[in-house]
Amino acid sequence: MLKKTIKKLSRSLGIDLKKYNLQTSETVRMQRLLAYHNIDLVFDVGANIGQYTKLLRELGYSGRIVSFEPLPTESELTEQERMRAQQERMRAEDLQALLQSYRERFGDLPE
Repeated sequence: MLKKTIKKLSRSLGIDLKKYNLQTSETVRMQRLLAYHNIDLVFDVGANIGQYTKLLRELGYSGRIVSFEPLPTESELTEQERMRAQQERMRAEDLQALLQSYRERFGDLPE
């Protein structure tokens, strides 16, 4: 009865409670994947405001993260988040500036 009440209350708050299973947990799976393949560089394309980077750091990932965000407002927020968290390995890149640099060097992107 108590379990049912808690589930009902949590769902009314927009929260879905699930039993944690170490064997099937997505976070554990991601930690194992990063460790097994010795991943030390992650490209976060479409970084938004850095949520994925935050998740990786919370999972214990200490490698380099290069984040690309094409929207200037979001890119600025990503840079602010990086500075706030003092994550020296995360470098927010402005995709528009990167594309402009490419165009200046090589011309338009192939279609």
